[in-house]
Amino acid sequence: MRISRFTAAFTLLAAVAQAQDVPAIKIDIATVSPKAPVVMVVFSEQLTATSTAAHFDRMRVRLMPTNVTPTGISQNIASAASLTVVFTAIPAGTTRICFDSVQFTKSGVISESSGQVCADLSDFEAEKQARLKAFGEAAKAAGGKYDKDIFASGFVTTASEESAGGADLSLTPDLNIPGLESFVRIKKATADEGDARHFEAGAEFSFAGTWKPSEMRRMAETPPGEELNKLLRARQSNIIAGWLVDVGVKLEGDPTNFNVTNFVMDSGFQLRTMTKGFLGRRGFWRGFILPVGVEAGQSLGAGAVEAATVPAAPAAPAVNKIVRYKGGAGLTIYFDNPNTQIPLRRIALEANTVLRQLFRDESRINDETKLIDTTDKGTHAYTEVDLKVFVAETAKTRYGLKISFNRGRLPPVYAEVKSFDFGFLMETDK
Repeated sequence: MRISRFTAAFTLLAAVAQAQDVPAIKIDIATVSPKAPVVMVVFSEQLTATSTAAHFDRMRVRLMPTNVTPTGISQNIASAASLTVVFTAIPAGTTRICFDSVQFTKSGVISESSGQVCADLSDFEAEKQARLKAFGEAAKAAGGKYDKDIFASGFVTTASEESAGGADLSLTPDLNIPGLESFVRIKKATADEGDARHFEAGAEFSFAGTWKPSEMRRMAETPPGEELNKLLRARQSNIIAGWLVDVGVKLEGDPTNFNVTNFVMDSGFQLRTMTKGFLGRRGFWRGFILPVGVEAGQSLGAGAVEAATVPAAPAAPAVNKIVRYKGGAGLTIYFDNPNTQIPLRRIALEANTVLRQLFRDESRINDETKLIDTTDKGTHAYTEVDLKVFVAETAKTRYGLKISFNRGRLPPVYAEVKSFDFGFLMETDK
């Protein structure tokens, strides 16, 4: 019920922001054909097909700064958002193409651009190679465990406690080593059922592979034309972007006092989706599945946690080897419009879950005695659902509020968490 309220709130906020958005259009790309004086122009919105529309008027379209007008303009059958503009010649020194006015449809409503719509011309082959590179890197670009720095602080509310303080910190320092990602993550609170007592720091190498590599090879070998357009559309319609294999090491600890610490080797295989759009190219979603992962390592120490009523707690049972299976999945839905007139710049709903199967006994915090003992082999899951509302941003940093639902247990002490968190949020993309 509470998660459904998050979803409803996200939908309402996105709808409000969308409704108050001022219609606008821009040119996403304008490329010059390598074999003919032709410019392919792709707009951010679908154009009207009315023959009297301004974007079909040859006298209102020109190359700049050479001021050359076209001999023909046609809308591409495969995409209502693109035009083929034909010239007698494209003079040396030409750098831009401009439309005095563009008529387009958005959310079923016909609108007119408020002024000229222009874009720099780009080389077709260079754009093709850039597009192929983007497709090849789509699996990594889809986002994952360590794709951003996050700092969230605020209040934690549990079923049995008053609101208490808490913090969620995730850092991704750049070590300038290709393929290596470092990370530091802390989840800590003062409320018992809101305190995951989770710390991890380490580094991992990621190896990415693209989905359907044969498509990529055909695109690289196909010259400009309808066949290449078909291949591009087929690629963009894929759900799966590619796969990732992660191999790394990390140090786990209980941030309360680090009485429990583990050295763990971590590996996993992920499938990641493409980032797909909806809500008129303002809403997006992406996800991942972790079907198999392995965590194996060694305990570096497990001391006793003294209870308030126990003068001297007994030593914790010995824990040596650590062997775990790990699986999980995640989904992100977000509305992003930096040009909106209202303060809601970005709204994101993120749901992530991880499941661990323990094959050896491990240290845990006893919920009753507050002492460290051991947990039996078995399954431990952790789920987190975040609603993020960003109200301000800079080139790389977003600021806003976050509401979270947390349920489950995380290593190294598997403290039970059942809480709602709310507070301030700062998020920085890598």
